[in-house]
Amino acid sequence: MTETSVFFGVLGPVEVRVDSATVALPARVRVLLAALLCRPNRTVSVDELTDIVWSNEPPAAPATLRSHVLRLRRLLGEGSDRVVTTGPGYRIEVGARTELDTLVFGEHCESARDAARSSDWPAVWTAASAALGLWRGAPLADVNCDRLHRDEAPGWAQSRVEVTELAARAGLELGRAAESVLLLTRLAAEEPHQEGVHALLIEALAVAGRRAEALAVYRRLRTALARDLGIEPGARIAAAHQRVLRSGGNSAAPPGGSQRTAGPERDLPGGPDPAGAAPPTGPAAVPDEAGAAILGARPAPTEPFTELRRLPAEPFTVVRRLPAEPVTVLRQLPADLPFFSGRTEEMRTLLAAPAAGPAGAATTVLVTAIEGMAGVGKTRLAVHAAHELVRAGRFGTLQLYVNLRGFDPDRPPADPSDVLAGLLHALGVDRSLMPEGLDARAALFRDRLHGREALLLLDDAADAHQVRPLIPADPGCLVLVTSRRSLAGLDGARSLPLATLAPADALRLLAEVAGAERVADSPGAAAQVIHACGHLPLALVLAAARLRARPAWRLADLVEYLRPGGISALTTGGRSLRASFDLSYRRLPEEARRVFRLLAVHPGREYTAPAIATLAGVDPTAARETLELLVDEHLLIQDTPARYRLHDLLHAFAAELTEGGADDRLALHRLTVWYCHTARAADELLRTRSSAVRPRYAPPLPPPVLPALRFPDHDRTLAWLDTERANLTAVLARAAEQGLGTLVAALALSLSGYLHTRGPASSLLSVLRTTQATVSPEADPELAARVLTELGDCHALTRRYQDAVRHHERALELHRANHDRDGEAATLLGLGSAHDRLDRPQEAVRCWRQARVIFAELGNRLGAATCLVNLARSYRALERFDEAVSHDRDALAAFRGLDDEHGQARALAGLGELHQLLDRDAEAVGYRRQALLLYRRAGDRYAEAEVLDGLGTSYSRLGRPEQAVRAWRGAHSILTDIAHPRAEEIERHLAGAAAGHAGRLPEQRSYARSR
Repeated sequence: MTETSVFFGVLGPVEVRVDSATVALPARVRVLLAALLCRPNRTVSVDELTDIVWSNEPPAAPATLRSHVLRLRRLLGEGSDRVVTTGPGYRIEVGARTELDTLVFGEHCESARDAARSSDWPAVWTAASAALGLWRGAPLADVNCDRLHRDEAPGWAQSRVEVTELAARAGLELGRAAESVLLLTRLAAEEPHQEGVHALLIEALAVAGRRAEALAVYRRLRTALARDLGIEPGARIAAAHQRVLRSGGNSAAPPGGSQRTAGPERDLPGGPDPAGAAPPTGPAAVPDEAGAAILGARPAPTEPFTELRRLPAEPFTVVRRLPAEPVTVLRQLPADLPFFSGRTEEMRTLLAAPAAGPAGAATTVLVTAIEGMAGVGKTRLAVHAAHELVRAGRFGTLQLYVNLRGFDPDRPPADPSDVLAGLLHALGVDRSLMPEGLDARAALFRDRLHGREALLLLDDAADAHQVRPLIPADPGCLVLVTSRRSLAGLDGARSLPLATLAPADALRLLAEVAGAERVADSPGAAAQVIHACGHLPLALVLAAARLRARPAWRLADLVEYLRPGGISALTTGGRSLRASFDLSYRRLPEEARRVFRLLAVHPGREYTAPAIATLAGVDPTAARETLELLVDEHLLIQDTPARYRLHDLLHAFAAELTEGGADDRLALHRLTVWYCHTARAADELLRTRSSAVRPRYAPPLPPPVLPALRFPDHDRTLAWLDTERANLTAVLARAAEQGLGTLVAALALSLSGYLHTRGPASSLLSVLRTTQATVSPEADPELAARVLTELGDCHALTRRYQDAVRHHERALELHRANHDRDGEAATLLGLGSAHDRLDRPQEAVRCWRQARVIFAELGNRLGAATCLVNLARSYRALERFDEAVSHDRDALAAFRGLDDEHGQARALAGLGELHQLLDRDAEAVGYRRQALLLYRRAGDRYAEAEVLDGLGTSYSRLGRPEQAVRAWRGAHSILTDIAHPRAEEIERHLAGAAAGHAGRLPEQRSYARSR
């Protein structure tokens, strides 16, 4: 077992991860943990913790605090040892380098300071960036404690300011001015009165060639200081402002002492005099030139073009004014489609966000990224929402649309600089006056949209890098972006992921395109078309368009056309679903394309990183990164953490890409071997809570390419098997098709015990029949015998007792021929159980006595104890009650000696049944309730249902109908879930209870595992 890993975070909402799993905390426990984390590795007294946790309420008793500490430890699970009790209070122990973000943050900050002292700017950038990467928002954001916010958060906030300034300085020294500007802009917005931050931002903007924006930063700060604090800017900010004014458009020197670019030093009217006097503070300091388009008189060849609403008058000359009524194209939205179905919640989100209008409380532009797989209807939704907003009276005068060609089959993605040139021209900027360079055009675009209510639809974006320069700054603007890729890297954007259509919405879309009457006439065929199209809008539109173009066709004809054609059939008028998928696929890196193809080789339909790593023969970390990339590309779906799946049509597309050659067969073999090893490890752990006695023979396995999973406890083993059940059975079936006989048998035998207790029985029977077909008694008689033994048990489980006898007798012959005493004894247990079910108690006793002798010879105490509990059941049937009681009690003692809870449950259940036969139902209830608890802990659902059924009978006989019904309902729920035929009998009990029948009900015969 590896050591438990924990991580705590307070630089944002409180975050707790134990072995990579996020731990949710109640509010009060969160405050307690935060108080401890604010003083890591130091004892915090009980009194102080009480004062912090109940700061706004009457103080709580120490006992109450102890209960919260206990709850915190329970929630931390394997990480509970981090919370230590000391004499005066409690302490949380964390590793400074790995386990608490504030400690890691502090180390990075100190490293950045040390590097800055020696002017090691690359090291400063690395350390400062690492520190800022830990910052997730306001510290302790979800902690309701004024004291912690007052005493602890300000220090971290100040450290963040300092390390941001260090990062920005390093960025300027390293030629990363744009990144420095981004860092400082965010911080300046959060710290509107921090003069040092604004001074550095002004200098960074000047170095980046964004002189006009630098001057605007000074104006905003001066206004904020005067309005909020009644003071003027200090010397540092004034000096930074002066350098920008004097620069004449050239870059200001970075703050580390590097040489600045040479440029004219001209004094401006109202600016600082040569002696360096502070600039004036009156309105004349920055004259208002609004209303005219202004160009620099003598710009350097590489000087960025700037166009602002307020600029100093002196260093510029107006060469000409733009036409009073320039030629503009301001309403560019594509036509709304005549049909639109579903997306109610998404439309509500898109229409609600800008509802406040330009006079609302928004302080920044609203950007919504509509993301999803090819064909899911991103553009359709964006265009429809845009038109709905215009129809509602919003953005009526300015609607801009750009196809960014992120996934165009014939042309590369649009260059952002070219896109801006087109947008600016549409806004009236003459092409002859178009500035050069991306940053200059982006600045002019933001200026053109300043103070205007505009809707910008950026369709088919390649990535966040392409979109970022196209975002305006005015809060009156709304930006809708569509992309097949995740745009999580687009700062400030909210993601609106699109899934496929709900069934009702898919039906409406089909009816709108194909015709409502044709769809209404054939609802069954319509459902088949929707299923064949995977609820994907583009596929539905293509299929419906083909139907509309074939007046003689019925929906049933379309179904017949789609069924053999698969994804190839979804094409109409030059539009093809395969071509749409192919565009996404071909934009992937080569390794991601290989993994995508291999997903279709995996026999299951849900994937995990370890399984795909084995399939692809790569490291699990690399596999996880590739799977996450496919999620970002919307070629893979992640419904739950760490589990992935393909849309049905994408699975069909991936299957077409696979070649079915030696590489694919080798990948399947690797995967099957890995599942065999992992399932065997799970089976071995489950045996610790099962009294099942099975032959020990297990076929040898080749070593796995990657280590099999190992499970820490019984519950997590069951959870993995429950989650992976479909994959395991699919892998087994595919391995059988490929002729991997030994692997099929190994996997089936490892799953047998789990499926026997968790069901459904039909699944177990299918698995074992598949296995039997791959195993030859002549080639491997021991393996064939064990498979026959398992088949016999399965037939008994499904009440096919004659078949069970037949399989066990054949298995017994093979075990005896092989001199396999262990297998012989285990098979005798199963054969005895089959005879018992056929009301042949004497034959059952004979089998179990023989098995008991063999187990005694082998020293198998578990087998011997199982014989005792089985013999007790046969003695009950023979009405030899004293012997039955004696054997059940001896079995209970034996199982307790073995610490076998499952066996104890069987003995207790037998005692319960025996006491019911003796009309001592109150005692029967007591025994059965003990058995129920143990069966539930073992995860044996069949046995749990049996005990619940017996409890229902005892409760009914005791005149407690409500408890009887509750027990029977529990049994019925389990038996229905695992598709067991006894569910019908429980239904009759419930029907009788509902009709008010009282008195003795038919005795319940045991049907749980008998071995």
